[in-house]
This record gives sequence, C-alpha cells and structure tokens, in this order.
Amino acid sequence: LSATLIPLAASNALGLGIESFWLWVCIAMTQMCFFFSNLSMLHRGQQKILLFDVMEVQWATILILVVTGMKGSSFWNDTKLPVPSFLHSLKFDGMGAFAQDDIIDFTSGFISLKTLILGGIVIGCFLNYLQLCLECLTTYLVDKSKQPAHVRSKVTGTGLFSLLKQYLLIHFYVILLLVSFKAICALVTEDRRRYAALRTFGWIVTCAFGDLMNRILLMRIGHVPLPKIPQNIVLMMFFTFACKEDLALKGKLEQQIFGLYWYYPVAFLIAMNHLSFFMESINHVAIVLGRNVFKIKTE
Repeated sequence: LSATLIPLAASNALGLGIESFWLWVCIAMTQMCFFFSNLSMLHRGQQKILLFDVMEVQWATILILVVTGMKGSSFWNDTKLPVPSFLHSLKFDGMGAFAQDDIIDFTSGFISLKTLILGGIVIGCFLNYLQLCLECLTTYLVDKSKQPAHVRSKVTGTGLFSLLKQYLLIHFYVILLLVSFKAICALVTEDRRRYAALRTFGWIVTCAFGDLMNRILLMRIGHVPLPKIPQNIVLMMFFTFACKEDLALKGKLEQQIFGLYWYYPVAFLIAMNHLSFFMESINHVAIVLGRNVFKIKTE
C-alpha cells in the first residue's frame, strides 16, 4: 500500500495531477524497488536495506508535505533554478508522447524545483533498482558452497531460473501499468470518466501489486510456488483491453452496469481477489508456524 500512497502523496503536494505520466512512473519505480528489496530476502536470506531506502523516502515525503502546507503547491513550480549551459539544448518530450505539463525543457536556461525533485526520485529509484537487481543476481554468481543454505537446498522460488522468471514478471507488470495508463488517457475521451477511470486504476494497481508482494512473501515463508501470471495481473490486462473496447464500441460501454461504469466492477473483482489471497496467505503462514488463526479457543 505504501509503495503507491507515498508517490501519490508526494506528487499531489508537488502539484502533479492524476493524468501526469511522471506520477505513474514514480509509482512504478517505487513498487519495483519495494519488490526487489523483498526479493533479496527470498534469494539472499536477508533483506537488503540500502543507504537511501523507504524510511528516507517517507521523511522526504513528510518534508515535502510540510513545505507545501506552508508555501502552497505552486511553490515547487514557481521556484526556478539555473541550468548549466551545456544542458540548454535538451528537451524531453517522450518523442511527442508527453502531455505539455510532463515535458522536461531545459532550453529556457531554468528548471523548476518540482522537476528537479521528480528527477531525483526517478534517478534514485532507478539506481536502487539496479543495485537490488545485482544483489539478487550475485547470490548465484558465487561458488555454491558460499550460497545461503536455503538456496543450496533449492527451496521454492530460489534458483537462477526462478529469479529470471521473477524479473520478467515484475517488468511485465510495470510495462502493463504504463501501457494501461496511456490507454486510459488516450481512449477514455470524456474528462469526467477519464478521471474516474484513473482513480479506479490507482486502486487496481495498489491491489495488484499487493497481491504480487503477498505471493513473494508467501513463497519465502510457506514455499507456495509463484504462478506464471497472478490473477490480478490478468485482471489488469482485461482493464486495458476494456479501455480499448470503450473507444472501439463508440460509447456502448458507457452504459452503466448496475448503476456503475464498467471499471468499478473490475476494481471490485481485483480488490476481492486480493483480500481472498491475503486471507489464504495468513492461513498458510499460520500452518507453517503451527497456529490456527481461525480457531477460537474456549475455556
């Protein structure tokens, strides 16, 4: 949950809208770092905590919120900093794909404090992501006698082949997240419905990633294999497909289902699936610990 809420809180304070591409990039990068941090516990036997990790990010978010409360969100965009002359020719517009507010433009010779902070978040998360990837990979680049005991015992989820599958899964999820975001912005043309779809998508992303993290932790504790594609990611794929159909059918999906737009039932399914697997995870962990959390002891 925090891997989604921290970027949302910080971006809202910085004045980014829910339609900002950079908001969803920050969410994706934060979630990837959180994923690989926990994956390091699965493969290394202990979780890797970096110099600048989640606690530092939380304090930075608190600082941003405090300054915003004192100065207002416009402070971050109105405060300009000079850019070195050798960067004056640079302009990042995603090859024309970015909205006007998402373009990073150095040609004026100045850059807003908001853009500087966003750049720091994205670059910092990317560097942490690379370091955590290498931490997991180096487990299998050393002599087998130096590998953790659970890796030598071939515990479920360990092994170089399993690690590569986990790499592919999280990268597929991130690509799907960004593709889904662009699909909503491009294909749901009515502003009111687009904002509602994006808010709903935020909930979908939170539950889908939470489901994925539960499966990683349960694989480490309860030795439950990770499915090739978890159910919530399949539902995310359906969400993206439905966005495209919304345009292709020229508004036929605009008709409400039980008084709700189609994306609300999809979000409800993902939330219920996440809750169901969460309860299943608790039961698996309780079995491993020799406890029955659903049994009430009476005197």
